[in-house]
Amino acid sequence: GARLWVGYKLPELLKQAGLTSTPGFNTRHILALSVRACFIELQAIFILLLCRTGWNKASLFAMEINNIIYDEEYGHYEIQGYKSKTDDFTPSVFIDRHEKHYQDAIRRLIWNRNQLILLEFIPATEQRIWFSWTTSKDMYTERSVMIQMTPDAFIERHSLFKFTLEQIREQVGSLEHYTTRSTEHTRRKLGHTSIGTTGV
Repeated sequence: GARLWVGYKLPELLKQAGLTSTPGFNTRHILALSVRACFIELQAIFILLLCRTGWNKASLFAMEINNIIYDEEYGHYEIQGYKSKTDDFTPSVFIDRHEKHYQDAIRRLIWNRNQLILLEFIPATEQRIWFSWTTSKDMYTERSVMIQMTPDAFIERHSLFKFTLEQIREQVGSLEHYTTRSTEHTRRKLGHTSIGTTGV
């Protein structure tokens, strides 16, 4: 049942209905939206979490399901990424219950993983989370590397200026320094070991 849409010719059906597809969106994925997330959803979540955490893209990509903890009492999420260069974790980021968009993004990410397990696309033991929609009927072994690339279709879809994912971290750091007027606060926010790195 979960894979029947693969044979549909949705582009033709949309054309007949006088509808156009969204840039960067595979129209066949429309039929899958109720059972798992599509790439553009995951990419939007990825960009949103980069904006909130200030991590680099590799650290967020390395975040696993056990790095997402929900506090039942206070209603917040605590998340951590992984820094492969230093074999260390990023500073914890707490997503408050009032931060609705970020909480919704995390819930959608968790839901997608649970759905992929239910649909037998990944095993229940799989800790990695950035798995995107593919036409393959086999179990997923690799995450979507495209999620770390410059989001050209995202930029076009939302009529934004050209930016790279690396620039998000720079902007988060600059905003933190501008807001707090503290290089030390900025160093901690970005997870730098040396304040010299923050200065650069």
